[in-house]
Amino acid sequence: MRHSEVMIAVNPETEAQADGFHDSDAIMIYNGRAISQFHVMRICDHRFQAPRSDVSGLLVGGDHFEDYFFHTHRFRFRRVAYDEIEKFNLQTRESKIVTSVKDADGEFCKVAKFVRNRRLRRDHRLFGSIGREVWYGGLKDYSDGSLSTMWGIIEGATSERESNNESFPHSSWDMRKRLVLALEDMSDVEAQAIIAVEFDNPIDPLDRRVIRKRRRRITFRSLPGLGAAIADIENRGKRIDLRGRSAFTRAQAVALKEVL
Repeated sequence: MRHSEVMIAVNPETEAQADGFHDSDAIMIYNGRAISQFHVMRICDHRFQAPRSDVSGLLVGGDHFEDYFFHTHRFRFRRVAYDEIEKFNLQTRESKIVTSVKDADGEFCKVAKFVRNRRLRRDHRLFGSIGREVWYGGLKDYSDGSLSTMWGIIEGATSERESNNESFPHSSWDMRKRLVLALEDMSDVEAQAIIAVEFDNPIDPLDRRVIRKRRRRITFRSLPGLGAAIADIENRGKRIDLRGRSAFTRAQAVALKEVL
């Protein structure tokens, strides 16, 4: 079941750690959408997994690797001539021809030079065939709707299942030095509120300084049914993973810090 995961600073001392975090600070949080995005990007990472043409070295396409670009990017660019491309808006379904000459919108592309330079990179992200290359660009869409579409494609094309990819792969170091807890799922805005910085002047972004790296703390030391002894959690040589238990609610686990 979808949940959020919060990484918490564990420091029984009163002073801040070297990185500026105090005990119980929420260092980072990944909600269900962010966890889903990470795994979709991992599974569809074309750099090391996508098949390439033995002749051109271009990505073969027509698979879930290209589907990832198609469903998460705003534009598809398709080369139609030596120095011309079709720019297709995947959201509005509008298209236009872009050449090496600047158009009324100020757009132009030296296509031949662009493709030539792009192909020199291992991570060129070019699909199709020589002279008919295809690539994607523009703002990315990692909304729940887009990710749901991608999971349908992924599960139809691979052995990967969304239900097996609902946790974030925190490093072994983080799992020993920090505490990671499961919280109820939440929106991006709600997640960002938990890791918000405390400023002396919250109104003027040009005239303020950081008072504390986090305005809120995670009350893990007093949570009922935590699943591990505090002494074990404070033992930085021991790996503690408590994400298997039911997720805590924000009301249970998140609190504003006392005013300085």
